[in-house]
Amino acid sequence: LLLKLKPRHSRIAVFYSVPSALTGSFENGASFLPPKQAHDFMTQFIYDLGLDFRYLTPESLRKGELNLDEFTVLLLPMAQALGADDAKAIRTFVQNGGAVVADVRPGLYDDHGKPVPAGWLDDLFGVKRLNREAATVADLTCPHGTISEVKIDGGIAAAGATAALTAGGKPVLLRRKAGKGTAIL
Repeated sequence: LLLKLKPRHSRIAVFYSVPSALTGSFENGASFLPPKQAHDFMTQFIYDLGLDFRYLTPESLRKGELNLDEFTVLLLPMAQALGADDAKAIRTFVQNGGAVVADVRPGLYDDHGKPVPAGWLDDLFGVKRLNREAATVADLTCPHGTISEVKIDGGIAAAGATAALTAGGKPVLLRRKAGKGTAIL
C-alpha cells in the first residue's frame, strides 16, 4: 500500500538563488534577518503546517517551471537579488493568477549584486522605495495585541498596496492585487 501512494504536492514553490544569499551582507542587509535564517524559518513554517514545497532557481524560472499547472504560491525568502528575467517570470506568474509572498527587500539588487534604484518588483508589490536604510525596529500593532521589537523595512511606503498592519507608523504586511493574482510583502 505504501509503495503505491503518491505524495500530494502542496503547489508551493520556494525561490532560491546564490546572489540573494550573498547580498544579505550588502549595504544595510546585515541589519535584517540573514538570508539562511529567513529561508530556514519559511521552509520550517511550511513543514509545520504539514505542507511541502519545491525549490525554484533562476534557471528554473528561465525554463518556465514557475507555472500555474504546478504552483499556486511562490515564496521569496530574503530574495534581495533577482535578474530581469526572474522578475519578469514572477510578474507573469502573478498576473496569470499566482500568489507571491516576500519578506523584505525583494529584488533590491540585480542577479550580479548591483543595486537597482527601485526594486525589480516594487511596482508588483505596490510599494515605493524611500531609502535603503538599515532595518527599523518597532512594535507591530496587531488586532489582538502588540508584538515588540520587530525588524521591518522602514524604507518603503504603500503605493497601490493595502497595509494590513503597521509597525512604528510604517506599513507592514502589504497586499496588492495584480492581474488575476496577488502580491504580498
